[in-house]
Amino acid sequence: MAVSTGNTTLSRTNVVITTSADKVVSSPGNYLPLSLLEGDGVYSLPDATENSGKVIIIDNDTGSSVDIETFSAQTINDNSSLTLANNNSVTVKSNGVNWRIISSYIA
Repeated sequence: MAVSTGNTTLSRTNVVITTSADKVVSSPGNYLPLSLLEGDGVYSLPDATENSGKVIIIDNDTGSSVDIETFSAQTINDNSSLTLANNNSVTVKSNGVNWRIISSYIA
């Protein structure tokens, strides 16, 4: 399913990311609450080249900061990773090459 809002189309297919313990986190939509896997402090986004247009909302409600990393040498707004504090969220979108932050909530 895709939702079109003006010039942006949001993909609502499964979101799959991995953790530092090689666990796979899957969400049936584009919303990913990180409390699903407490204790894993590093999460890796999927390959941006295989997910062009994909929007992922990452909500950190784990109780501590977490690191969001990219696949291979890809970036998030020109950085190889970002640290997301507890009770903060970020929305990223793949441009087919890298991930871009399109929205964030900083408590």
